[in-house]
Amino acid sequence: MANHTVIYCNDGSLFTFGDDTHYQLGFGSCKNTHKPKILMNDENIIYINCNYNKTLIIKYNDGMYELWLCGEYTQSKSHTEFITVPTLIFKCKEYLKVKSTNEYILILLTNNNGMSELWAIGDVMYDTYNKNEPCDKFKMSSNMYNPKFIMRDDEKSKIKSMTCQDGFFTVLKSAKGVDELWINGNYLFDYAKLNDVKCIYQPQLFLTDRIKKVICGMRHMIVWKENNELWGIGRNTEGQLGLGHQVNVCYLTLIMQNNNIKSVKCGSFHTLILMNNILLMLDCVMGFGSHACGQLGTGGLGCNIANSPKIMKYAHIKKIRCGRNFSMILKKNNELWVFGDNKYAQLGFAHRSNIYMPITFDFKKDINVLLSGSVHRNWTYANHCKSKIKFKLNIFAFLLTLKRHQQNIILQKNQCINCWKLPKYLLFEIIEMTTII
Repeated sequence: MANHTVIYCNDGSLFTFGDDTHYQLGFGSCKNTHKPKILMNDENIIYINCNYNKTLIIKYNDGMYELWLCGEYTQSKSHTEFITVPTLIFKCKEYLKVKSTNEYILILLTNNNGMSELWAIGDVMYDTYNKNEPCDKFKMSSNMYNPKFIMRDDEKSKIKSMTCQDGFFTVLKSAKGVDELWINGNYLFDYAKLNDVKCIYQPQLFLTDRIKKVICGMRHMIVWKENNELWGIGRNTEGQLGLGHQVNVCYLTLIMQNNNIKSVKCGSFHTLILMNNILLMLDCVMGFGSHACGQLGTGGLGCNIANSPKIMKYAHIKKIRCGRNFSMILKKNNELWVFGDNKYAQLGFAHRSNIYMPITFDFKKDINVLLSGSVHRNWTYANHCKSKIKFKLNIFAFLLTLKRHQQNIILQKNQCINCWKLPKYLLFEIIEMTTII
């Protein structure tokens, strides 16, 4: 998890603020700042991912996907450097998606036929795995050092998503009507004790079920199943699994079942759940785990841990986000609430004090993508009059076509959208938020 925040706006401007200890803000100064500063202005940005010590940016230029990085760049156990300003790492024709931790970067490449391959750069826990796999895809960049092949799609299963945290990563694959959860690493297994193996150097099949999503904290993991059950495993000393105790859990344990769950996010030592309250016709956020910095938003200075779910807020909420020890809530009116650790000014306030209740962060531009510390990824929303169209960033050709189409409509008809006060461009609003740990 991270201690800095990234905001990408509709006009292509990218802002960063907060912790800059590792040059992750990209200004080359290594100075923390509470004031959002513009890092670049580029409408070709399609994806952003950040964590504790780096920020990753994916652009699409002239038919190629480009990966840019600023911050600490670990290429192997013996090769680490600081990249002080955004620098091109490599580019490729395949659709590109990344997840990162302090120590390594996962790279998912998907070709035009929908076939995917998963690679990694850095200090990962499978140095002896598939060393002979060719790395031709990365030859066009001198900044790629010994990328390691992990797995690819086959006739039986296809990669759906990936998550990672320092010490372990997970891969979710779809296979013949069910999903497979594969795990590689050590920290999670220090608590899980799977087959009494403390460190796993090759991905192992951990669970076969209908799985909607996998969410990882610092050393805990939550599995969100298709039947809307939440199951947890791993570290629980701060109550981050919400089981009513603070004992580490070495096997998947049911946390709750609720058909009104809309989103689940994990910080390093806390968990937030966004739910819909049908009776009140409002959304509510509940949280559990560490509240030492105010990251649960329940107020008070005396209660540092909630080991069972606590309701924090009722409102019309669109999305929730978690950083390392801080959290953010985006309301449907695009109002942004922030709370938790502000030591590095990652909440945008100069006082550097913890915030124990959600307060409004006043950012005067229209936000397209908001990343608190490590999130990728991303939400996008197109608005034309009252019609709403949702689409995925991983189909860039469709995104580009829709963007041009909407711009033409707005410019030709000169429709005034008063609530946005920006009648002349394609307007974006967040519809999805993702946590990058």
